[in-house]
Amino acid sequence: MKDPAFIAAMSNEFFGDTKWYSSSSLFIDQSMLQHDKVKESTNRVASVFAVATMWHENSDEMLSILESIFRMDKDQSLRRSDRYHNTNKWIQLMDCKLLANTNDNQPGPRQVPSIFVTPYGGRLEWTLPGSTKMTVHLKDKNKIRNKKRWSQVMYIDYLMRYEIGNHFDLENTYLLTLDGDMDFRPKAVHILVDMMKSQPDVAIACNRSHPTGSPGPMVWYQMFEYAMGFWLLKPGEYVLGNILCGAGCFSLIRATILLDDEIMTKFADPSKKAQHFIQRDQGEDRWLCTLLIKRGYKLAYSASSYAYTRCPETFDEFYNQRRRWTLSIISNTLDLLWNSRQTVKFNPNFSWIYIIFQALLLVMGLLCPGSIFIVLVNTSAHTFFLDKWISLAVHSTLIFCFVIICFVAPSRIQLRVAKYLSAFYGLIVVAVTIYWMISLAGYDNGIEMSFTLNNAFFLFLVGCVFLAGCLHPREIHCLLAGPVYLLLTPSMSMLLGLYSVINMNVVSWGTRDSNSFETIIDIENPNKDMKLIDNRQQSGKILTNSQQDIFVSNFPLGNEASVQKTYSSQMASSNWNLEAESLLSEQRNVKHLPEEECTFWKDLIQSKLFPFVDENQQEEKDRISTDLIKLRNFSFAVFFLLNSLYVATMFGFQMKSENAPAESSHFSESTKQLTSSSSKRDWLSETNPAQLTVVLIAGSLLFIQFAALLSFRLNNLIRLLSSKRLLFSFKKTQHSHAQFGSNAAGNDPNNQVVLLSYRPTVHNEDSTRNRHDSCQMNTNSWI
Repeated sequence: MKDPAFIAAMSNEFFGDTKWYSSSSLFIDQSMLQHDKVKESTNRVASVFAVATMWHENSDEMLSILESIFRMDKDQSLRRSDRYHNTNKWIQLMDCKLLANTNDNQPGPRQVPSIFVTPYGGRLEWTLPGSTKMTVHLKDKNKIRNKKRWSQVMYIDYLMRYEIGNHFDLENTYLLTLDGDMDFRPKAVHILVDMMKSQPDVAIACNRSHPTGSPGPMVWYQMFEYAMGFWLLKPGEYVLGNILCGAGCFSLIRATILLDDEIMTKFADPSKKAQHFIQRDQGEDRWLCTLLIKRGYKLAYSASSYAYTRCPETFDEFYNQRRRWTLSIISNTLDLLWNSRQTVKFNPNFSWIYIIFQALLLVMGLLCPGSIFIVLVNTSAHTFFLDKWISLAVHSTLIFCFVIICFVAPSRIQLRVAKYLSAFYGLIVVAVTIYWMISLAGYDNGIEMSFTLNNAFFLFLVGCVFLAGCLHPREIHCLLAGPVYLLLTPSMSMLLGLYSVINMNVVSWGTRDSNSFETIIDIENPNKDMKLIDNRQQSGKILTNSQQDIFVSNFPLGNEASVQKTYSSQMASSNWNLEAESLLSEQRNVKHLPEEECTFWKDLIQSKLFPFVDENQQEEKDRISTDLIKLRNFSFAVFFLLNSLYVATMFGFQMKSENAPAESSHFSESTKQLTSSSSKRDWLSETNPAQLTVVLIAGSLLFIQFAALLSFRLNNLIRLLSSKRLLFSFKKTQHSHAQFGSNAAGNDPNNQVVLLSYRPTVHNEDSTRNRHDSCQMNTNSWI
């Protein structure tokens, strides 16, 4: 199987409750009616279907999501049963290949999955101890379209039109989209369900994702980067209008919106143009959110819900991942801006002010490489005492060489050069930082230094980031990764942009792709391929991670040890065949799909998911390849020209400001002395109209995001307090008449109101939730 599989962990019951609701004193009747509807929806049981796509996840990553599914299974069982099960009957995932009892490490009873041969490949089914059904669908690339977007089309159509269909209350049914490496607790799901129940207009709710991985510069960089995105960008979008993307790694989707034919028809539309491959296939979650926004739906963000995701740990993997993300973000944002009139008309959460805000963010993002370049030119000239023209020539040469290499060299050479340049620019940042700290202290080689506009903006930026961290005390440790982020800023903000645009014609995902070797299991004689693999292993060729992942993800849990070795050899093949698996004499639980479901899959594959077959397939590939190259060349020309003009304008203003005559008739005498002083660099001498405009725009956007963050955190605090109840009690106390004075008002001084306790409000009558729900909001949940 060389295509993503997906897990559907289906929970039949989900006991969620709403902890708060909004009201309006102006329209009190409408508010009460809305509250009644929310309360009615709250009392109904919700159903959550967790769906995850997998592609070459390693054993540790898959172990994380399986443990998370087991936690949800146990949580739901406890809610239904109102008591703890005997721990001896609970099964905990101890290894990707074995299930063991929780009370000891001795091998216990293992559950053998049901195996189905299906029209799209194969299926493995388990029933977990808490009655949760877990299904692994294995796609055969020769029977069904590959890539993640088609996996999503597959499970959405299957769940919505067959599995859920007439069996569930769609108004209280949700799809939880996951990546194959997520690690989360039931609390994260409860909070999102509560949000969806209390806000019926929300179509997708996403949470705060924390990157995890082996300690290293790339992981530390992403810790800080994720923090900035979820501290400033997400709250800014949510408060001002609408978030633009509910990340596919962990988001809750309302089932009813997936029945909107206009959305799903466009989402399942094959990519036929070059721009479609960029917008739809490089970021399928962003594409779905764009369709929802244009249709008028609301996307929400909750900071109280959080989960952990594995992030790229190597430079190459990170660059390839961000290449896809960068192009997808730009293309989808341009789509929304291009159709802004329609978006504002149909989506009440979008306004023209918010459109302008997003347009400015996009423009500043596109100009970010030029801004970093001009900063490097200026700081290098000041730090190393170079002429600015020499500094400009050196940095320009480096960038031009990198651009040429990206056009003519293979990907591995591009990434290697990017690493070297990243290290070089990191050393420059270190030198500049030391020089800047000395200058900010007041002296540089005995010459007094004055404050500049750049210094002021940098300190304002640092102050906003620090205060944002203080507003998130549980995540303030992310600020420790700030120096690593600063060192890699030239690489990630300048080189990565160029690398992404130049490689726009590369539509593969680029992460974890492996084509080392492939073997096909011979149904007639499966031992033939096993022997081939064994010979390769003996000759020193070790299985790659991707091939090991295929084995782990397809391994039928619970087979005997004598069979595991045989399966290990077979499933190391990237083209492992379930039909060959079902022919093994040791396998006794192979089943067939019901005729009705078989018919459903055949119709779905025929209408949407059948692999592309065209007599002129090679001609079509050549056409698409040519169109992608043309789109790449056009996009790079615009991108490079835009940044070149920006750099030329900024540099020209700076040189003109420095070469301006000291004696000028329109300057006062004090200003002449200030300008002509060669030993001081002040606000006036280092500020030009272009620089001032850019700094004001960037500062305004940062201030707006920080103000939105304050509003967002305040609303979270109000919601937290609204979920609490102050309990008052009357207690008689004996006091002397002299202590309280005369009883002139007729009140008995012995009856005093005393605050006895402060505890959470109990909205759900199910006492089990109050005892066992580790996800209940507490006094720290708002942070």
